[in-house]
Amino acid sequence: MRRVAGWIGRFWLAMNFWISPSGVSEEKQSKLSLWYLTIWGVVYGIGLSIVFAAGWKIFGELYFSEYNRLRLIPIVLVLVMSAIFGFRQLLGFGVTVDRLVGHDAGDASGGKIAKVGLPGTLAVFLVVLIKFTSLLAMPYPTPWSPTGWRAYFNFLYPPKTLYRVLILYGLWGKAAYLIALATGPTNSQADPADRTLRRKMTIRTLVGNLVFTFFVTSIYYSSWRNHAMGLLVALVIFAIVYTTSMLLAWRLKGHDQHSMFACSELAEVLVLFGYLIINSYM
Repeated sequence: MRRVAGWIGRFWLAMNFWISPSGVSEEKQSKLSLWYLTIWGVVYGIGLSIVFAAGWKIFGELYFSEYNRLRLIPIVLVLVMSAIFGFRQLLGFGVTVDRLVGHDAGDASGGKIAKVGLPGTLAVFLVVLIKFTSLLAMPYPTPWSPTGWRAYFNFLYPPKTLYRVLILYGLWGKAAYLIALATGPTNSQADPADRTLRRKMTIRTLVGNLVFTFFVTSIYYSSWRNHAMGLLVALVIFAIVYTTSMLLAWRLKGHDQHSMFACSELAEVLVLFGYLIINSYM
């Protein structure tokens, strides 16, 4: 029972680290297990799927009777939940854009929330708009469930294609943070807690989380036409996030919490774009 309580406590800490507007204290952050960020990503993606399903159940039939038509209200609900639980991602993205264009984002130390200027605000609005239009444009073919040895994993396949996309959306957001955590130097003005977290990152932790993320992407983004499509998408997302992380670390003279959360935001957009691009091949 004590072990279960420990698992719940570590998961709760990982969730609070991600969703709390000002983060958690340095003492708590030093106890954060990076493995639980990936678990939180899966739970978060499942939560988005549940929100969409509930929104469609309640509001979907008010406007259209066919599932493959416009799903305005359910998608708005998903984006609202994404903004609430991904506030630090959007904040980090906005602050990073401000810094890239030479705008002073303000002090975010001591539990303060950094200020976002006009360039960052416009960038946040644009990325939310991109997510909104991507979800609206997303086609919904008949979900594919594999045969052969892959059939043993059929219980992992959600009944609707969008649910698979949303789970990967949550999962890759956390995986991208770990990639940024492991790449590039640390900014000289980064919080001590961020430095401690970066020191905790090991090759074993990174590879273990990436193997799990690649595996889930491979089974969700593959189809009867091309079983390797999911792995290819995972490799492309990883390559773009890794390259962006290295470029940000070079341009900003090291990573801090904001630039790492910006990589998370980028990965979520790439997951949506990835499905839109490969859909015709599925």
